[in-house]
Amino acid sequence: MLATALCLVALAGPGSCSNPLVLSAPVRAPSGVSNYIDNGFVSFSIAAHFFPEYAGNLTSPNLFTRTLLRVLARSTGKAPYIRVGGTSSQKLALNITQEGQDGVPKTETIGPTYFEGFYNFPGSRFHFDLANADLGPNRVPNAVAEAKIALSYIKGNLESFEIGNEPNVYNFQGYRPANYSQDDYVGEWSQIATAVSENVLTGNQYGINPRTSFQALTYFLGPFGSSSFDVTSAFNTSHVDQDGFVKSASLHIYPAGANPSRQHLFMNHTNTASTLDVLIPAIKYLATSYPNIPLVLGETNSDYINIGNQADVSAFGNSLWVCDYMLYAMSINVKRVYMHQGTTFGYSDFTPTEVRPPFYGQLLVAAAIGTSPRMQIKPVNLGLWNLSIYAMYTESILSKYVVINLEEWNETTPYDRPFRSFNLEVPSDVHVTSKDKSKYDIRLLKFFGVL
Repeated sequence: MLATALCLVALAGPGSCSNPLVLSAPVRAPSGVSNYIDNGFVSFSIAAHFFPEYAGNLTSPNLFTRTLLRVLARSTGKAPYIRVGGTSSQKLALNITQEGQDGVPKTETIGPTYFEGFYNFPGSRFHFDLANADLGPNRVPNAVAEAKIALSYIKGNLESFEIGNEPNVYNFQGYRPANYSQDDYVGEWSQIATAVSENVLTGNQYGINPRTSFQALTYFLGPFGSSSFDVTSAFNTSHVDQDGFVKSASLHIYPAGANPSRQHLFMNHTNTASTLDVLIPAIKYLATSYPNIPLVLGETNSDYINIGNQADVSAFGNSLWVCDYMLYAMSINVKRVYMHQGTTFGYSDFTPTEVRPPFYGQLLVAAAIGTSPRMQIKPVNLGLWNLSIYAMYTESILSKYVVINLEEWNETTPYDRPFRSFNLEVPSDVHVTSKDKSKYDIRLLKFFGVL
């Protein structure tokens, strides 16, 4: 029996309604409900060259970042996963004798203190991105050296190694010729995976499986990525898992570029759903053919243009987009979502020294997931582009609604802030528990003048 109903509501403007909208979902989990949600669903990718700023080291740990992750973990009962990688991970050079940190040039040299940052996130599990882009004679030995020192610091908290980053744009970036193919990539990936498995993971003292400890693909689904690289053919034709190394498959998505319209692109449920629906064939293929290999969004955020756009992509409206984006990804069985972070990136949920608006979306998603290991989600479709509703089920029983009003309102406009009313249909034996309003009332939050 359902004992309580928790409503998580994020409201941000217009759409005044004299007649309340009636929201109704089945009491028991219906057909099409999601798989059980990973309590670590809310996770982060940190650009490799900014990792020292977000993490710190043993002498000067970044306690601010640690605190933010602990806040999320308190809601879900599980610390966020952390992936250290991105484009800059392909430009790292390891200097084992280096004592401090270099700057952030086009090529960055890192030393042992870089890896001390992994100690700053107790409870988290880590993905570490090994360099593969450089085709020089040291490509494989360097990847093995990186893996060896990373494992010595990450220890048993290693979730997986990645090999390379977004190989389907290597030709665009100048790393590979125009005819570079998925088969070429899989050959390179398998070569490094074999070397790391044999020389780093075999016989390790941390109980890590020496084979299934790699996250594959990391394809960029965007305007620069070659469409000939895709999940199904990577497994079915190019045989990326022929040696049984793959633990998970990762894709990267940024819905927009070049300072797009917040209302029509981000605060738009129809657009968010269409952006993520492209993942469904891959998710279904893996579920059928490789049921032990989940699909994750290993790097994602709002805008692939990452500088000069904070006012556009870090406004409060984007915290609502984060809610809708992550909840919808949950509903189509994406295993985890890793929001990409960087100190200078306009879209970052937080920087090493400040919280930004999108982080509030992460808080709501974490609260919606909660601590139950048997939570599921199903969208409630009213056919409205500016309104998202989700029903959440604990042990197959309706336990939460999440309602997100996506219409924008700017306080500098001459009209009053509008509102929308809702009636939630719940079983007669339900009683409502209220949270302290002072903790959850978002009406006074303002970012760049937008509520």
